[in-house]
Amino acid sequence: MTTADYLAELARRDAELSVIRAENARLRKLVESQTEQLVALTERIAELIAAVERKKGKPPIPKPVAPATLTEAERKAFENRPRPPEKPLEPKKPKQRAKPTGRKPLPKHLPEEVHHLRPTACDHCGEAALDQVDEVTEEKLHVVKEHQRRRVVTRVTCRCRKCGERDDSR
Repeated sequence: MTTADYLAELARRDAELSVIRAENARLRKLVESQTEQLVALTERIAELIAAVERKKGKPPIPKPVAPATLTEAERKAFENRPRPPEKPLEPKKPKQRAKPTGRKPLPKHLPEEVHHLRPTACDHCGEAALDQVDEVTEEKLHVVKEHQRRRVVTRVTCRCRKCGERDDSR
């Protein structure tokens, strides 16, 4: 193909493109006008629905009906009607035992390692005269690679007779 052929082809495609662009612009205007018509019709429908709702109004509230008057015989028959049977008492349910809380006790079959700790002298003044105030016993599970034991430690809290301070052996 020569340069002239290319130029002729380019001119033909350019003319085709301008026709397509004109058609596209016409279709855009058509879509825009139809969209405006659709919006106007939607607004009109909303107005008509609102008018119908206003015309309907609220449904009338029915007036309460007065109770029918009873004759003396009917009233006496109602008052002397048989009473319903007494409601039986519900049987009392036994209380359920509460589940124990806290840790389970350590197994008793494990060997014991017993320690008694009591202060020999007051930490504050050095006096040896002590009165026992409290005793706390605690059990711990002592686990070593080779064995398991229960370690039972009894701690005694004492009060010094001289200075009155409490002392425990920690």
